Amino acid sequence: MSETERKLQAHLAPEGRNPVRVESSPNQYLDVAPRITCADGFSLSVQTGPTAYCQPRDGFGPWHRAEVGFPSAAEPALMEWAEEPNHPTGTVYGYVPVNVIVSVIDAHGGFAA
Repeated sequence: MSETERKLQAHLAPEGRNPVRVESSPNQYLDVAPRITCADGFSLSVQTGPTAYCQPRDGFGPWHRAEVGFPSAAEPALMEWAEEPNHPTGTVYGYVPVNVIVSVIDAHGGFAA
């Protein structure tokens, strides 16, 4: 497992998540993993758990596929999984293989320090 994959799996793990609380509907909230920012400033949301498009969906990992959402710029490597390909920064990418997510993070310089 690469260093980037180790960091990604730790970022998604419940104990390492440092969740951000977001309102999913009126008076209902989800705790989500914070956005990942890469060294070059590119950012994306990567989520796992029972409400995300991921495998496994139990919330405990290790994950083989994860949900990516709302990247800060169009990323060609993710387009195969886009729900709305015409809106690459405003859509969700379901069941993206972790090795693809790791490649995207690495292509953007890795995790920001």
